[in-house]
Amino acid sequence: MSGVKRLTPAVPGEAAPFLWLDGKVRTGFVSDGQVSSGSFPRWALECFGTKSHWFINLTGTDDKRSACGRLFAVPHMLFAPGNYPRCKACERIVSADLRRRAGL
Repeated sequence: MSGVKRLTPAVPGEAAPFLWLDGKVRTGFVSDGQVSSGSFPRWALECFGTKSHWFINLTGTDDKRSACGRLFAVPHMLFAPGNYPRCKACERIVSADLRRRAGL
């Protein structure tokens, strides 16, 4: 998104206005670019997806699986989430897992 300027801070799940090169303001969602397998983020957006998911490593393979189990992807097909809506099922699973690990 070279040359495109954010007019407001990007908030996950909310469409934001952007100033484009042609001088027009357009509102929508944006990803923060493709991720590499070396610095893989947990929240990620699958290529051509409409929601970001929490991805986990699969043992013995390079593939990543979403916590909700709906998606499998290789890291080079994932993007940082930006302000895309997050998968509510992934959020519930991750928060329940964090509570369990903390002994709550």
